Amino acid sequence: MIPYYLQKNPFKKDAKKYIGKAVLMEKLDVNEIISLCAARGNKIPEYMVESVLKRFEEVIEDALKKGIAINTPIINIAPTLTGTFNGQHDQFDKNRHQLHFRVSEGTFLKRLAEESELFKVDPPNSFVQIHSVKSLSSPTEEYQFEAGSILELKGKSLKYNKQDQQQGVFLVNEESQKEYRMELSIKSTKSYQMFQIPLDIEKGSYMLEIRCLPPRYTSIRLGRFYKAIIII
Repeated sequence: MIPYYLQKNPFKKDAKKYIGKAVLMEKLDVNEIISLCAARGNKIPEYMVESVLKRFEEVIEDALKKGIAINTPIINIAPTLTGTFNGQHDQFDKNRHQLHFRVSEGTFLKRLAEESELFKVDPPNSFVQIHSVKSLSSPTEEYQFEAGSILELKGKSLKYNKQDQQQGVFLVNEESQKEYRMELSIKSTKSYQMFQIPLDIEKGSYMLEIRCLPPRYTSIRLGRFYKAIIII
């Protein structure tokens, strides 16, 4: 399921006009895609996936340079020119014209868009955003974790000052509002956090928050994950 939120349409004067935006949960680069293709159980080694993908890119590159359009289930690619020509006998000039490759949805993406389900969430904090949460310990149901589990977060502007007790990663019990600060931080960067859930945390439903004080800000900024975390 894909979360989305609404924001005012900046191109419409009518205050009641809103546009929908999908929440970017995570980004996969080429190396991560290769690792997933070669994940345990698929019986395809990473070097083979990488080799096939590289050859796939070479074939597409060779075809596009010859002016051949590409049609695949994922995307369609075709060359297109921009800029105006001065008469029938004018020629392509890189100072006045540009070659682009127009990309459109293939049948696979069109079907995926029709079949995907969406659900509405509150607009994310424009500064601190948590895109994904998963366990690096024993596998569990989605967003259900045991005390002591090692979790990883991916997102935006996640870095905080570990020495400031008001900043950090927090789990807030939805019923009692009791807060647990994640004291065992294993890795902390702007886009990635790895930490351990406290061993003494009570079972229940929690909101996951990151609180930080960015440079040039005078008050704590908060980012909250859009789904509840269940401690089992």
